[in-house]
Parts: sequence; C-alpha cells; structure tokens
Amino acid sequence: LKATVNETREGLFLVDTGSAYTAVSWNLARQLHATNAIATRVSLQGGVAEMEAPSLTGSVRIRLASQAVATGPVVAVDLSTASRYHGIEVAGLLGYSALCESILTMNYRDGLVRIEPK
Repeated sequence: LKATVNETREGLFLVDTGSAYTAVSWNLARQLHATNAIATRVSLQGGVAEMEAPSLTGSVRIRLASQAVATGPVVAVDLSTASRYHGIEVAGLLGYSALCESILTMNYRDGLVRIEPK
C-alpha cells in the first residue's frame, strides 16, 4: 500500500497482520532522522533468528490516502531482502498494531484494500 509517513515521505508498505509491530525500513528511519543511538531496543523474532530493533514509537505517523492509521509500536528493521524479493522498495510493514482498530478488507481479485474504522 502507498503510504505517507510524517507528512513528508511516501513509500510502499506491506500488510503483515501477523507482525506484532509496525516497521519502517532503516532507510526510511534515516530519512526521518530517527536516531538509533537513543532509541529503546526491543527483541523481535524474525524468521529463524532473534534480533533487536530500535523502537521509534511516537516519532512515526502513517497515513493511507486521507486516513491516519493507529501505528502503535513502530520499529526500524532491515527490509532490503523483502525489497529484493518483491522487486520494489519496501518502506515498511503495517503490522497488527496499525490495523487492530480497523476493519481490513482485501480484494485480491481487483487489487483493492479497504481499511475502515471499527
């Protein structure tokens, strides 16, 4: 999904309802001037390995079209492998925390996504 972050950056986000966190790429975090040195770190389970990621909660606001999403916890992670796999620059992942206050409808046949408040 195309999203606007902090009203200044646009990027493509993958919908990942199985993710406990919403995530932004390291590249986007740098563009937002989010500093890794002062961020709280959280433990994540990524695939088969555990890792730690800086938490950027409170400094990241995401908007899809005209609707702001409740981002909840946001972390910065390396999304370069996902970008290569999908053949696009992945700016982030919309996790459960961004979608739990909404009704999510995905129409795969027509390529449409609708996110409405509960």
